[in-house]
Parts: sequence; C-alpha cells; structure tokens
Amino acid sequence: MGSVELCYILNRNITIYRGVHLDIIILGGFLGSGKTTLLQQLLQYQQSQGLKTYVLMNEFGQYSVDHLLVDDDVPLKKLLNGCICCDLKVDVEIQLHQLYLLHQPDCIIIESSGVAHPVEILDACLSPVLAPFTTIKALIGVIDGTLIQRFSILTADIKQLLIEQIKYCSTLLINKSDQLGDELEKVISDVRQIASTNQIIETQYCQLDDINVLFKNSVSSDYETTSRRSHSGIKSISCKLGRPLDAEQFAEWLEQLPSSIFRIKGILSFTEKPDTLYLVQYTNGTIETREIPIKIPPYLVIIGEQMDKESIKDEIEHMQ
Repeated sequence: MGSVELCYILNRNITIYRGVHLDIIILGGFLGSGKTTLLQQLLQYQQSQGLKTYVLMNEFGQYSVDHLLVDDDVPLKKLLNGCICCDLKVDVEIQLHQLYLLHQPDCIIIESSGVAHPVEILDACLSPVLAPFTTIKALIGVIDGTLIQRFSILTADIKQLLIEQIKYCSTLLINKSDQLGDELEKVISDVRQIASTNQIIETQYCQLDDINVLFKNSVSSDYETTSRRSHSGIKSISCKLGRPLDAEQFAEWLEQLPSSIFRIKGILSFTEKPDTLYLVQYTNGTIETREIPIKIPPYLVIIGEQMDKESIKDEIEHMQ
C-alpha cells in the first residue's frame, strides 16, 4: 500500500485540496456501444485545448483490451476484474483522489465497463472527499441503437440495465444510427421516454461536428442510488490462448453464438499468419479485426449471460 493510499484511508474525512479544480467526465453505455471511440475524440479535443487529462478505464473481465485503442502518451489507469459501480466503487474514489493529489490534472475521464450503472459512478464521484474541488462536467451515455431496436427480446435484467444507463445522463448519443433505417425515429422516441435529458444526438461511430455539444447540459443531482444493484446474471470468461486459432472455424463459431453472449474482445493470432497479432472485437453479430504491432500473450474475454464456462473454453481449445 502506497503512502498516499494509507493517508487517504486514515484521513477519509479530511479533504486535501491542492488549489487546482478538477473536471470529471463520465462515459457510460452498454458493451460495444462505442464508448472507447468517443473517448478517443474527447482526448484529441482535450489535447487541442492544452488540458492535462487522465483516463480511468474499467473493464469487467480479468484482462484489458480497450486501453490498446488509447494513445500511449495518454496517462491511463485500469480497474479490472469487477465493475466500477459496485465491486470497485471504493477504488474509484481512492484512484480519483490519488490522481488529483499526485498529478493535479485539469480533467479525468472515467470510461465505465459496459455493465456499469452510471449513477453509481456519479455517486462515488460526489463523495465528501472529492466534492469540494471537483465538477462533474458531463455524464455521457453512448447507446447502441441496434440494441434498442431489439429491446423487446432482451432479458429483463438487460432491459433494466439499459434503462438505468440511459435515465440520468446529461447527454445521450444514439450510436450506429446508420444501421437503423426506417426505425431510427422509433428508437429516438423510445429513448426519449426513458431519458431525463433532451440532449439526444444521433451518431455514426460517435462522430460529432462540435465536441462541446457534450457539455451543454448540467448533470442532475436528482437521482436514486442503491447498494442492492448487482450484475449476478452477467459473467465474464477470460481465456489465455497458447496457439493460433483457425480463422474459418473462429468465424463459424461467432456466427453460431447465442444472443446471450453480448461481447467478445481480445488479442489473437490465426494459423494463416501465426506471427501476426490482431485486436478482435465482436458485438451483436458484428466483428471487427485490426492488426496490431505489439507483442503480448494472446487472450480472449467473453461477456454474457448464462454462459457455460467449461463448454466455451473447450470450443476455443478445439479451434487452436
């Protein structure tokens, strides 16, 4: 335990103020909605304004993938193997306070896991320790429009999670709007019935003409929080890969996945090019692959409901 963390624990009710005000931006949204894509744009904007910005990134599983999409020169801390809104909620407060004490950034951007309840993160950021020197600049929700399109067939737990991810945001992005066709207006209408904000923006790949539109609305302090929230139905499976996968078998496996598996991401190699590593991301039937120049041990993270861990690991083993 570091001296700063020890000081924090022993003096939990004492705010140490360094004379610098801190803005906090919270990014929420379901798995694969486009949060990291928006994060990249936010970081470019912050850099163009000469603002010293740190990132606090939460991944539900044991390994982090999304941090590989952030430039190496961006200071970033990872919170792994749990959800930032429940298991790691106290860690959020500690990490934010440590970053403030040690580095005095102008802004910290929190990217939550895809199963987080944003209002719980907001609750952690409004603790008595942080409140005197922080402002919640925005609580931004990124919505996968295709998921709202299929809302009626989702499980009750996922429906409730999506509602809570939408309800209290100061700004909402309906992403993947180009995939909605004639149902776009219905999706917007459905979101408006849940949202407490009128700031709802349609996007493709989270592209915005003016990033400042994200900060026009203030963050509401009128919310409810409860410690009884959990993600008991949502699990993650982490698989280390000892050998390259057969690309054709992997593609067929993805096509046959049940709808209860929401997200797969990882670093892998394929038998056709065993010395090349790829960043692989799968969401709701869509797969993206990208060659990456780094050398790290390959792995996969699978997130979903009602998963048979041993069966999935056996299936992956047979593809190697």
